[in-house]
Amino acid sequence: TTSKPYKRAKPAAYRHSRLHTTPTTEDPNALQLPELGLWGAPGRTIPDGRYYLTDRLCNKVLDLVNGSTADGTDGIQWSWNGGTDQQWDVAYLGNGQYQLTGVASGKLLEITGGSTANGAASQIWPSNGNNWQKWNIRPSADGFFKVLNVNSGKSLDVQNNSTADGTAILQYNDIGASNQQWLMPIAP
Repeated sequence: TTSKPYKRAKPAAYRHSRLHTTPTTEDPNALQLPELGLWGAPGRTIPDGRYYLTDRLCNKVLDLVNGSTADGTDGIQWSWNGGTDQQWDVAYLGNGQYQLTGVASGKLLEITGGSTANGAASQIWPSNGNNWQKWNIRPSADGFFKVLNVNSGKSLDVQNNSTADGTAILQYNDIGASNQQWLMPIAP
């Protein structure tokens, strides 16, 4: 058998793909497709880009307290206002891991102090290469994703299922709840 690779004209994440074929002159009604393979980078679930992370619970986005860019600023949820403090550059690091860099601050989202405890805060800090600044982004359901800290294995979570602006974004055991699911549209 012969393998013939084709590359997408515009690399991106797709929910559906369509295969167009052209009939041959031998038999215009015949199509032989013994095997079709779709390959990508192992563990890569979204392309690099600028996103805002919208929680499924109440459609609010990952933001920072008072839009601050200071080291140690806590992550919170807030209604979308288009600010750069609500936008995150997501970059694939390989091995299924990503980093989330705040557009306004240029700092990475992490779990404070490398904690593995439930309830530990998400914060921004300069890059230090530690696993608490790395995230696994995994499909959840209906186009939403789980954002799991590499160091703790715990999920990015809206505290106490709150729908209020200013609610802390922290880590908690992954239970698949709607306050732990994130839509990741590309920032306008």
